[in-house]
Amino acid sequence: MLLSQMKENEICKIITIDDNCSLKNRLNELGISKGQKIECKNIGLSRSPIAYQICSSKLAIRKKDAQNIEVAYI
Repeated sequence: MLLSQMKENEICKIITIDDNCSLKNRLNELGISKGQKIECKNIGLSRSPIAYQICSSKLAIRKKDAQNIEVAYI
């Protein structure tokens, strides 16, 4: 499943980040890396951006960037 397909209040584990994603290094700096738990908090009206919580931080990611991240249910 892709990160962009999560529903509000779902918790998943990050499996992979696409190597062709131009933001891969930036996402890693923000704590989005393989094995991390991530929770979908709020979804925008057009499903972009989407707010996620990882550890104690909240961040918003555009839908097109979230489609480069594969997750699985815990």
